[in-house]
Amino acid sequence: MIKKLLLGATLLFAIVSFSSVAQATSESIMEHVKKVEVSNSIISREQFQKADQIASEKVQGVKPSQTRSFFPGTSYVDDGLYQVRFKDAPFYLDVMGGQSVNGNGLHMWTHHYGAAAVFYIKNIGNGEFVLFETTGWKSVEIGGSNVFNGAPVQIWDYQSIGIPTQRWRLEPVIDSWGIPDGSVKLVNINSGKVLNAVDGKVIPYVRVNSWESLNISGQKFNLERLMP
Repeated sequence: MIKKLLLGATLLFAIVSFSSVAQATSESIMEHVKKVEVSNSIISREQFQKADQIASEKVQGVKPSQTRSFFPGTSYVDDGLYQVRFKDAPFYLDVMGGQSVNGNGLHMWTHHYGAAAVFYIKNIGNGEFVLFETTGWKSVEIGGSNVFNGAPVQIWDYQSIGIPTQRWRLEPVIDSWGIPDGSVKLVNINSGKVLNAVDGKVIPYVRVNSWESLNISGQKFNLERLMP
């Protein structure tokens, strides 16, 4: 009888211990899910305020420096200036030739702090944002509202919040263990396609287009925020 009681107590302790570990692991994963990894660099407060003012004026009805959730309850990123780096290579999203003209494309380039490689994220609600290049303040979009694989990603005059091809959201990248790895995909609201290095080549000069979401390096980005 005593042996049975001891055995039962041992099993109960093991079950409780396992449940506690599982709960702790689950809570740890959820805490990780709530964060998008953003590394910070320094700019002047004047630069930040000017950029925020410009972006806010373009997106009417959105308060300056308003923080919204890309995924409510999941990932939080502030309005602000960012550089967009490919997760697995030291190359950055960049406006081709630094030319802020309608129809100009984006490509990958080595790191610099020029305006061609600095973008402003402006939240507009519902987990969506507009991505402005900061050379001439045009917005990043999929050309012609195209919804097919291979459609070009380009810059164009900002139209309005009602134009879905100029709106984006972030999608955390989940690793093989089911845990976010800190990088994100940029998903177009109109097409559901993601920002993608052409042919999956993560090397300089390669252009960026839109493609269905795949588990490849050419679709994974880290956000590097420029802080005042």
